Amino acid sequence: MKNPKPEFVTVVVLNDGETFTDVRGCSLCVIPLEQYESVVNSGGDAKDFAPVVEIGLDTLSRSYPST
Repeated sequence: MKNPKPEFVTVVVLNDGETFTDVRGCSLCVIPLEQYESVVNSGGDAKDFAPVVEIGLDTLSRSYPST
């Protein structure tokens, strides 16, 4: 009997070392520093950013060698 192939999930771990989520719907955003500071200082939220570049993490792929 063959062992089943392991299943994996890709997660994003934030810099506090405790907060994490799977990458579905997550993105890396490049925003101007002034905009970032404005949103942070006004108690805003990530939805308030207008990124100049947004990279969807769930669309990235990587291939690994067969084992």
